[in-house]
Amino acid sequence: MQASAESLPFDGQEFDVVCCCDVLEHVDDLELVVAEISRVLKPGGVFLFDTINRTITSKLVAIKLAQDWWPTRLIPRDVHVWEKFIRPAELMKFLERHGLPNCELAGLSPTMSVVAIAALAQKKLGRISFAELGSKLKLRQSANLSIAYMGFAVRSLRA
Repeated sequence: MQASAESLPFDGQEFDVVCCCDVLEHVDDLELVVAEISRVLKPGGVFLFDTINRTITSKLVAIKLAQDWWPTRLIPRDVHVWEKFIRPAELMKFLERHGLPNCELAGLSPTMSVVAIAALAQKKLGRISFAELGSKLKLRQSANLSIAYMGFAVRSLRA
């Protein structure tokens, strides 16, 4: 089913889990999306997410290196718009405002290895697909939220 995140075509309190991976940093109205997620979650339901932080570091890595600078470009230009990246405090404010106050965050950091560096080179040379690259690049949980972060929030029991 295809729909807008700002207007989910589901009844209220229909889901135990909602997952947004690589989505939130692309929406036009983050608060409305969070409100819709909260609306469709059952009390006690869990919202899982990852997104990109709006920092100078993320602008350098996710915009300049990953999509703008041709020697290191891995994704098409304009896939990400830095102004749509989300600072953790902004997201947490919307989560709390819309009944998802129990939230935990963790950083997402790449695990750089010889395999990962070789895969980046192979992708740049057109020898492997983006999917194959993704299988060779590993992310790990970290305390560093400066580029990307993940988390979960639990819908309050009072709906």
